[in-house]
Order: sequence, then C-alpha cells, then structure tokens
Amino acid sequence: MSQYLVFVGVIVALLGALFYIRDIFRLKTRPNRVTWLMWSIAPLIAFVAELAKGVGLAAIPVFMVGFCPLLIFIASFAKNNSYWKLGRFDYLCGIR
Repeated sequence: MSQYLVFVGVIVALLGALFYIRDIFRLKTRPNRVTWLMWSIAPLIAFVAELAKGVGLAAIPVFMVGFCPLLIFIASFAKNNSYWKLGRFDYLCGIR
C-alpha cells in the first residue's frame, strides 16, 4: 500500500465530514449526538493503543475514523436541530 493512499483516505474522510457539518449549519440534517459520540470513541481509543504500540503512518486512518464523527458531534452543538436519543442501534453499538 502506498503511503499516499493514506492521505487520500484522510482527505476523503474529512471532506465527507465537512459536507455533513455544512448540512448541520444549513439545518438540512438532525444528527443524533449519542450516535456520533459513540462512533468517535472506539476508533480514538484504538488510535491511542496503536500509538502506544509504535504503529506509524497506518494509525492515521484509524484516527480519522474517530476524529470525523467527533467533529460532527462538536458541530451539532452549534445549531439547535440536533438531539440526544438512544435507540436500538445505539444499544447494539454500545454492546459491541
């Protein structure tokens, strides 16, 4: 795998998150804060574990998988169209 593919993946992930954040500000989407927070926690824990084990450049995609949902979670506080709601999907993700 070329090291440049890592950066392409980072850019694609960040663009996707930024488009979603734009839709939050335009009131086109109503993010569930619980879901976005849960999607950010596990990858960020994995990223810290990878750093502790000395993983190099390969840890960046794992970081982005957690960082992008965290950005969306933080952006959800900017507008009052977001909500906190635990659903069946959230419980399944939490159990996993």
